[in-house]
Amino acid sequence: MEKQHGLVLFFVIVFLSLLTFAFAAHVISSNTVSVLEDVTRMYNITVNNTDAALAANLTEVNITLPSSFIFLAGTNGTTGGSHTFVNTSSVLSWRNSAGGLVLNLSLGYFVFNATASTPGTYNLVVITTNSTSSSNSNVSIIVNDTTAPSDVSFASPTNATLSNLSLTYIIYNITTTENGNVSTLMVRLYNSTGDQINSTSTNLTVLFGNFSSLSDGTYKLSATANDTFGNTNNSAGNVTLVLDTTSPVLSHSCSPSSVAKGVAVDCTCTATDATTGVLGSTTYEASPSTSISGVYTTTCNAVDYAGNIVSSVLNYTVTAVSGGSSGGGSGGSSSTSWKQTYLNDVQMNSDKDYTKELASKERVRVVLGSEKHYVGVMSLTSNTVTIEVSSTPQTAVMSVGSEKMFDLDSDKSNYDLSVRLVSVVDGKAMLYMKAVNVPLSTKVSEPVNNQVADSVAEDGVNPSADVGLSPESVGLGVKSKILLVVVILLIIIVLVVVLVKKGHSGNKRR
Repeated sequence: MEKQHGLVLFFVIVFLSLLTFAFAAHVISSNTVSVLEDVTRMYNITVNNTDAALAANLTEVNITLPSSFIFLAGTNGTTGGSHTFVNTSSVLSWRNSAGGLVLNLSLGYFVFNATASTPGTYNLVVITTNSTSSSNSNVSIIVNDTTAPSDVSFASPTNATLSNLSLTYIIYNITTTENGNVSTLMVRLYNSTGDQINSTSTNLTVLFGNFSSLSDGTYKLSATANDTFGNTNNSAGNVTLVLDTTSPVLSHSCSPSSVAKGVAVDCTCTATDATTGVLGSTTYEASPSTSISGVYTTTCNAVDYAGNIVSSVLNYTVTAVSGGSSGGGSGGSSSTSWKQTYLNDVQMNSDKDYTKELASKERVRVVLGSEKHYVGVMSLTSNTVTIEVSSTPQTAVMSVGSEKMFDLDSDKSNYDLSVRLVSVVDGKAMLYMKAVNVPLSTKVSEPVNNQVADSVAEDGVNPSADVGLSPESVGLGVKSKILLVVVILLIIIVLVVVLVKKGHSGNKRR
C-alpha cells in the first residue's frame, strides 16, 4: 500500500511541474491607456514574470504596433539585462538568448515613444518568450480625436450668394472629411424670417436628399458636422436660395384697337414679379405695323430671374381707309398717311431736348407734360421741309437753319414746342425739338394754313411763329423795319434838296 501511495505522490508532483512549465504566467500592463491623436507619447509596458519554474526566464519580448502608430527611433529602453534591440516598421523586439531579459518571479519594463495618427481604440500585441514557449497578451490604447471634421461643404446647391429656382423643393448634397468617426452630419433649413423649418442628419461623411413641398420665398441652408469625440465644425456657411414658381404679371395694352391704314397704334407693356424680379425688360412692339389692312396680333414677353416666362397676345385691326386718329394726347386728326411713327416717351422739358432724323411721311411721338404729340415730315426738298405738328395739326414750311414755335395746348398764351430744321441730307430732315414756354406775343409770322389762319383771326396771334436762336435774333425783324424807314426818309430828304436846288436855278435865269 505504501508503495502505491508513493507512486501517486510522484505522479502528482510531475503533473504540477508540467502544469507550471506549460502555462507560465506573464502579466502584461501599461501605464498608458489613453493618448491624443498626432501627439508623441511615451509608452511603458510592464512584464511581470510570475512563472516560478527554473527555466521560466524570458529571453525575448516583442511588441507589435498598430499600423497607424509610428515608432520614434532611438527612444527604446528596458530594465532588463544585456540585450539587443531590433525593430521593423511595426514590431519592436528586445532579445537576450542567455535567458536574462526578465528573470522568473521578477518585473521588466519596456519603454518607447510613438505617435498615433488616427483616433480609435487599438491593441498593442505583446509576445513574451522563454526557453520553452511563448505567450500573447494585448494592451488596449484609446487614441482620442482632437480635430473637428474638415471640409464641410455643399456639393449642391453651390455656396453662392443667391440661386433662383423655379422649383417647390431644394436638393442638397453635403460632404465632410473626418479622420475618426462622424457622429452627426446635419443640414438645417430656415425660412426668410430665420426660423428653422426642417433638418436631417446622418453619421456618414455624405448627406444628400431634398426638402420638398415648399412655397415661393427665400430659404437658407446651413451644415454642421460632429465627430464621436464631440468636435464640431459649422464653417460651411449659408446657402441662400429663392424659390419662384410663379410667372411675372404683365400689363399689356394697345390703343386704339382699330385704326386706319398708316395710323399709329401705341402699345405699352410692363411686367412685375413679387419674388425674384423681372430679368431685363419686357419685349414688345411699341408701334406695330399698320401699313396693310387686316387683323393682326402683337405680343409682349417677360421672364423672371427663376426662368418663369409669360406672354400676352393682343389683337388690333387695320382698316383700308387712311387717316383717322393720330393717337395724340389732346385729340385732332391728320390727313397724312404716315409710313412710320417713332416713339420717344421721355418727357421733354427745358432740360431735355430731342433730335430725330425723319424721311418723308415719317413722324416721331414726343411727350410734353401729360400729353403725347407728334412731329412729322410731310414732304421735303433739298433745303426746305414741310412739317406737321399735332395733336391739333399745324403745318409749317421751314428752311435749313430756321426755327419755329408751336402752341400745343391751345392756351393762347404761350408757345410749348420749338422745332429747328438742322439739315436735309439724303432725303432725310434732321429736326431739333425742345420744350419752351415763350409768350405768343414774342413774334408773329404769316398764317401757314387755313386752320392756323382761323386761330389768328380769333386772337390776332399765330400759333406757329418764326423765332431766332437768341433774343437778338428774335428782334431782327424789328431792326430791319427801322432800317427801311431810315432809308426811305433819306431818299425823301435827297429828293426835296434836289427840287429846292432846281427852283433856285430857275429864279436866277429869269
